[in-house]
Amino acid sequence: MVELRGDFWSHVTRGEQDACWPWISYLDRGGYGRFGHNKKLVLAHRYSWELENGPIPNGMLVCHHCDNPACVNPYHLFLGTHSANATDREKKRRGRDSRGKNRGATKLSDQAVLLIRAIYSRGIYSQQELAGVCGVSQGHISKIVLGHRWTWL
Repeated sequence: MVELRGDFWSHVTRGEQDACWPWISYLDRGGYGRFGHNKKLVLAHRYSWELENGPIPNGMLVCHHCDNPACVNPYHLFLGTHSANATDREKKRRGRDSRGKNRGATKLSDQAVLLIRAIYSRGIYSQQELAGVCGVSQGHISKIVLGHRWTWL
């Protein structure tokens, strides 16, 4: 744990109110500033919020308007619930895309799904035959050709 030495703001590059103020000390793997304070590990953006606004209510997160985890500019921070933060993340398309080939155990690529639909629409192979060739179940092929799976393609 990196213990905070000196004034909190001495670990920040401050600028204009609308600019990000990055934490220039230790950053965790997620890019968030962290430091030790009173024998506890503290997130720098939460500490910044508390310096400017007081205690954070139980169950609330300190979120970033700027989506920059290293930013501690209090004007870029707002309180939100886990649900509101997740909605904000998805709306801004910052979340991990876990669709299709980005999903852990997916056997098919986007191109394979498009090919499956094209081949099936021409009546060349049955769903069972496509399933055997692709290494998936007939039920999965059915959901693909009916548009119930891989709906974004």
